[in-house]
Formats: sequence, structure tokens, C-alpha cells
Amino acid sequence: MASTNNHVPTPPGALLTAYGARTLDPVAAQVLPDQQLQSTVYVANRLLMRRPSGGEHRRLFNEVGAGLQLRLDDPAEGSRCVRVSPGGGGPATPDAWRVLQAVRAKDKARLRSLGLGLDHLMFAATSPITGSPFHSAFPFHSAFPFHSAFPFHSAFPFHSAFGGPVAQYGMLGFGATQPVNLVLPTPVRQATVTPRRPVIAVLDTGCGEHDWFTEGCSTRSTR
Repeated sequence: MASTNNHVPTPPGALLTAYGARTLDPVAAQVLPDQQLQSTVYVANRLLMRRPSGGEHRRLFNEVGAGLQLRLDDPAEGSRCVRVSPGGGGPATPDAWRVLQAVRAKDKARLRSLGLGLDHLMFAATSPITGSPFHSAFPFHSAFPFHSAFPFHSAFPFHSAFGGPVAQYGMLGFGATQPVNLVLPTPVRQATVTPRRPVIAVLDTGCGEHDWFTEGCSTRSTR
């Protein structure tokens, strides 16, 4: 196996259990001289052959299995799957990697001839896909009001993004100027309003330029 620094993230235990799979740890796995391993996930009790065998593999499998207290079940006619089971009447742990290494050590040429290898598992993702970084996809726990002003429980997705007083300056309602984008049509300005026009007061945070505030807008400080 080629040397590589790539590491395969370990899937959740429930996923391994569902497929009867193991994770190959390059540090803890059995290794042959001059062999460098890469981590992978494989079905524990199954080996695959590149081509169906006519039975010439049987003696080799029996010899290897006896040494490991395992039995390699003969595949069905035309099958490319070899199952690893406990053998010899005693308890044993089926492990396709141990069998593969034993076959490789005993008869490397036969291993290549059969094309014997692990039954690797492939995953689109090794962790559950959620509405990250939100707790729920909407993404609020309730529509109104929110549990926190940000309004999420955590911010992309760390729990202590606004923990200190200085950091709170960037949080809504804690001092910093926050951009607001109001997507509405321009109000229709009437010539006369009874009894008087509404007054919009922007306290403390200031008011930037806006097309709606071209007439009748005054800026003054209040104390």
C-alpha cells in the first residue's frame, strides 16, 4: 500500500455497527516488513476477490484460517465474496484484515492472482448532516421572540463567540452600529397630513444616508 499522510475520519460507532465494519488503524494494525498503511474502513467478516475462483484457493484459505482459529467459507458459484467466520469450535473475532495479511505473508503471488482484498466502505460524510451551524434549519427555535439577540445560540458555530465585554460590542443591542436593510417600496409622500407627520427618532446609533430621508429630516443630538 502506498505511503500517504491522508487520514480517514472515523465514522460514528452506530454506522460501523450497522455495517459490521472496522476501522484500520495504521498504528495498531498488523503490518508486514516494508509495508506502510493508510487508514480505511472495511467490513470485518468479508473479503472480495477480483475474479471468481475455481477452488484452487481452498487449501490456502484452510491453512490460513486454521492458524487464526477462523474459517473462510467457500463462496457460492460465481461469487466474488469470501466470508470470515469463527472456526475450530472456540471463540474468535472475525477480522478480514488479519486474514488478508496472513494470506499475503504465506503466498503473495496467489493473493495477486485472486485479487483478494478488503471490502471497503465509502461514505459521503462521516458525521451527521445537520443545519449547521444552527440548531434547527429555520434556524430559530421560536419565530418571535428569539432566545438571544444574535439571534442564534452560537455563532458559526462556537459557543463563546461573544463571551467578553469587548466582544459584546459587535452583538445586536450592545453598542455597535448595525447595518439595517429595509426592503420596501418608497412611501408615498402626501402634501398634507392630519394631525401631523410621524416623527422617527434614531437614538444613539446615528442614521446614515437613505433615499427616504431627503426631505424633512433633521439631525440633532438629544440629552
